[in-house]
Amino acid sequence: MAVMVLVAGSAPLAGAASGKQLPRPELAPPAPLLVPGEWVQVEAGVQQRLNADGSVETYATGVEGMEFHARELQRMIREARQRYAAEPDPELRDHVNALVERVNDLGDEILEARSRNLGGGLTPLIAESTTCTLSVGYSADARPGSCGPEAAASGSFNHSCGHFGDITLTSYAQGWRSGLFRTASDDHPRAGTTGSHSDSVSSSVDADTTCFSEAYAEVRVQDSTGAFSTWFQTDTNSVCRTALGSGYTGPTSVFVPYGSHSSVTWYASGTADSYAWYVDGSLVGTGSSYTRFFPSPYLSFDTYDSFDLKLTVTRCGQSASTTKAINVTYAGGGGGSCDFEPCCSDPRRIICEDPM
Repeated sequence: MAVMVLVAGSAPLAGAASGKQLPRPELAPPAPLLVPGEWVQVEAGVQQRLNADGSVETYATGVEGMEFHARELQRMIREARQRYAAEPDPELRDHVNALVERVNDLGDEILEARSRNLGGGLTPLIAESTTCTLSVGYSADARPGSCGPEAAASGSFNHSCGHFGDITLTSYAQGWRSGLFRTASDDHPRAGTTGSHSDSVSSSVDADTTCFSEAYAEVRVQDSTGAFSTWFQTDTNSVCRTALGSGYTGPTSVFVPYGSHSSVTWYASGTADSYAWYVDGSLVGTGSSYTRFFPSPYLSFDTYDSFDLKLTVTRCGQSASTTKAINVTYAGGGGGSCDFEPCCSDPRRIICEDPM
């Protein structure tokens, strides 16, 4: 879920993704549990929102917010270390070390903030100039992909008065396939600059069992006192792949006018690595669609036919098939006569002249 926050002058913080006001800690009513779609204050200096996809957004200010942030990072580290103990892997070790580096830096910042008694929040920043604007965007998304688990994170900020900010992004994915443990990580440590900055990371693996992916996005912006306001989001996923759909669209009944023809196309509903179309068991096409031509038999009476149309799709080593019965009606000319003379009783023939 992507989120954009915009601050202009003394305007309130607004979450553009939901259209709801992004409240400040001192204004949000306390709530013991997260409410889907609503910002709630979970403790001093910390507000969170639970999204429909299960990801959690956090807005943190002051020393209390920094301490909460550190605890969340430590939780992520503990869980990652448990995964590493079960499946030691260099990619996962690098991912853990990136989180460790970030939480250690945050610990130093907490000590400095305590010594300076920094309250944090964006109110001092706004008070400096009514012409200053700040936009903040962040997104963390862990999900099943077409071939295995995926994770992606992005962050951005733009401050018209040039205040300092930084972005930290991590993504990690793991899983098993064909007896191999596969992992991928993309970790961008805190990258800071004044004015504006944006960045993104992504990771994915080809896996079909015991999958996991995690994304983390963090954006921080300083106010005039040096205190940070922080937005961060986490998301996890334990599903390997999206469902492989083998369905197709198109008519199951075809009408062929007398003296003319019909051309019908069926389309695969999803994307795949390969497609195979079969008519009554015989391969007739290998594209994402199949077209069949139906000419009129030029008969005086209606005739009927049917066949089974099967589509088999393959993606990342997995296959699925769908079969439908297609019914065809060939309209007759009526009136009891043929277009060609003489008429004959064999419906497979149009002209019934015998050789001399």
